[in-house]
Amino acid sequence: MKGDFSPRSFYCNFYGAPSTFIQDKIMTHGDGVPDFNTQIQGLDFISLNNSIMLDTSFNQWLHELLPERCRFEH
Repeated sequence: MKGDFSPRSFYCNFYGAPSTFIQDKIMTHGDGVPDFNTQIQGLDFISLNNSIMLDTSFNQWLHELLPERCRFEH
């Protein structure tokens, strides 16, 4: 195979799994931007960039939203 492939994409394509398209939101922060709860309203998934992970208010909000660690966190 040539190129860079996501293991998940390769697996699904190899076995002919149907695609499911979802709406994604890249979280933003700053003056004039809706609050975090408004940004995620009605969404199943969100994406994050490096700058928002450095925002202390976002980290506090995320911790309050998801207080329990998942099995992948150490």
